[in-house]
Formats: sequence, structure tokens, C-alpha cells
Amino acid sequence: MEYFLLIIGFVLLIKGADFFVDGCISVANKFHIPPMVIGLTIVAMGTSAPEAAVSIAASIQKAAGIAVGNIIGSNVFNLLVVIGICLFFIKMDVSRITLIRDYPFYIFSLVLLLVFSVGGVLGRFEGIVLLLFMTFYMFILVRNAKQNKASAAEDNYVSLSNVKTVLYIVIGAAAIVVGGEAVVNGAKEIALSFGLTEQFIGLSIVAVGTSLPELVTSLVAVKKNECDIAVGNIIGSNIFNTLFIIGMASVISPVAVSAEAFYDIIICICGSLAVYGLCLHKKRLTMWKGNCMLLMYAVFFVYILTR
Repeated sequence: MEYFLLIIGFVLLIKGADFFVDGCISVANKFHIPPMVIGLTIVAMGTSAPEAAVSIAASIQKAAGIAVGNIIGSNVFNLLVVIGICLFFIKMDVSRITLIRDYPFYIFSLVLLLVFSVGGVLGRFEGIVLLLFMTFYMFILVRNAKQNKASAAEDNYVSLSNVKTVLYIVIGAAAIVVGGEAVVNGAKEIALSFGLTEQFIGLSIVAVGTSLPELVTSLVAVKKNECDIAVGNIIGSNIFNTLFIIGMASVISPVAVSAEAFYDIIICICGSLAVYGLCLHKKRLTMWKGNCMLLMYAVFFVYILTR
């Protein structure tokens, strides 16, 4: 049954991501919104829905290892594996706005989380502060989107009717969430049968499972030559994971941060800074940089497996 869930989950993820990206590109066309902003908002939040469901549920059930480990593991997987795999198919130019606004804000969100984790518990106050910074970031995105409406190109956008646009987004998002949950539940049961720890499951099995929507959505966007959505989806998802999901989980129920989780946040920051350096180099991501990212993830995985 667990393996059946995995197969069904993968099918739903792939088809759901295809519909979802087309719907989001259509929204960009209709409202003259740059695709990078769509990737950072609608696509990022939609593909982060499995992380939100898992971490909030884990917080309520006092499963801190999964609640925090899922987010940190997902961020690492998104940044190193998803972008790394995409670079096998296409070279990506990194936009100036990503380098000066979005990526630095993502690193800031991780540092803020690290500071709040020093006490070993993320309470309601910390959660509210994280949510306030998420609101501030969304405000900046919307303001910039309004300013850039006139400059958004439409030539390569998918053109759908209003009804189809809504249906594509709703059906695609639903398939992504259901598919992600099916994959996670199947993988989690298989992992538990081998006696793996909660912390390891949160950082690896659950994190990878909930990150599959980002992987599939980014690959579909790359296939459609919408690299801005692919990159924006990853950075936006990681910001959303760090600020909104952990913030919401902490507001609902205080989240304990173990010493292992604290060090994992530090590792995530170091990995994010390394990738930022690769992005700054010639402002372009190529296959050799993707190989470096995948190698970094392999080292991270061996570390969490053997510690």
C-alpha cells in the first residue's frame, strides 16, 4: 500500500505542477505581472502547502523533530537539489532583483530563525515576529509588481480564459497537495518500518517528500523556458517555509528546537551563503555549479545519516 501511495503521489505531483504553472503564467499575462513575482508568491505558496500541512500538524502533535526538521530539510533540498537538477537541463541567469532583494532577505530570515532558536523554544512572540516579516516581504513584492506592470512582457505567456485559469490553478494546487501528502505518508511508513529516528525522517524523508512539488514545478517551468518562475519558486518557497510556516506553527503551539536542529539551521545558512556566492559569480548558474550543489547535498545527507 505504501508503494502504491508513492506512485499515485508522483503522478498527481507531475500533472498538478503542469496545470499549476500554466495557470500562474496565465495570471501573469492577464495582470501584467512579471513572472518572477508570480514564482515568488502564488507558485511558492502553492508548492509549500505540503510543508505547511506537515509542520503545523507536527507542531500540534508536539513532534518538534518533524516540525523544524521538515522546514530546514526542505530549504536545503530546494536550494541544492531542485536548482541543481534544473541546471542539468538549462543554464539560468540570476536576475539583479533576486541578488539584491530576494536572496538576501531569505538569508536574513534564516539568521532571524537562528537567533530565535537560541533559547531552545520558538514561542508565540517569535512566531508573530516571523509572520510580521513575511507580511512585510509580501507588501514589498506587491508594491514592486504594481510598479513593474507596464514592463512585463507577454509574448511567451500562456493565454487561458478566466474560467480555465482558475480551474488550472485550483486543480493543479489540489493535485500537488494531495500528491505530496501521498508521497510523504507512503515514504514515512516505509522509513518507520526500518526504525529511523523522527529527526532524520523530518530532515530527509519528509523534507524530500514535501519538496517534490517544488522540484516538479521548477522542472516544468524550465521545460516551458520560464526560468524566472523556477528560481523565484525556490527562493519564495524557502522564505515562505522559514517565516510563514514556522511562524504559524509557533503561534499555534510553541515549537521546541533541539541542539541538533540548531546546528542544522547553521548548516542551512552556510549552504545558502555558498549558493549565493555561486549566483553572484557571473550572475549565471551553469551545470558545473549545479554539480557543486548536488555534492553539497550529498555531504549534508551523509552527515545527518551518520551523526
